[in-house]
Amino acid sequence: MERGLLVCHSSKARKSRVFVPQALRSMVCHYFHDSMLGVHLGVTKTLGRISREFFWPKMRSYVRDHVTKCELCQRAKPASNTLVGLYSAETDSRCLQRLFIDFVGPLVRTRNGNKVILAMVDGFSKFVWLFPLREMTSRLVVKTLNCQVFAQHGVPESIITDNATVFTSKTFNDMYFQWGLDI
Repeated sequence: MERGLLVCHSSKARKSRVFVPQALRSMVCHYFHDSMLGVHLGVTKTLGRISREFFWPKMRSYVRDHVTKCELCQRAKPASNTLVGLYSAETDSRCLQRLFIDFVGPLVRTRNGNKVILAMVDGFSKFVWLFPLREMTSRLVVKTLNCQVFAQHGVPESIITDNATVFTSKTFNDMYFQWGLDI
């Protein structure tokens, strides 16, 4: 007993750990996995955080059950045994064969008035272009592509984007047609 708490002393551990009674184990797991502190980490990291401070018999299996039954984790995290997507299975054989484009943001407005970042990655070299923009518009994306990427590095065979309205607009489709790109 230390300060009114039942503690476990281990020869391997540097400090003692508090013994958690059956009635409080769910609360401890909730705090270290489901709360803002826990941020829904996996079994190993959640168990590591709990085991630094606490102990109870069969703690590993209890934490594993709690984490694997977490409804939010089941909905949000991808299964580790699923097949890899179509595009990630393909490999590029030369630079600018495929150009991947997406936005980062909205972010806090900078002194120059920019609040989003247009991110582009070459599928072969993994070279990254980052362009700060004031807003997410098709006109700005097309202008950036034409002036900053195509003029200096050439036109890719295809551009891969998500289905954001910026990338499905008439302005963007006109650029595809103008440069003869695969959609």
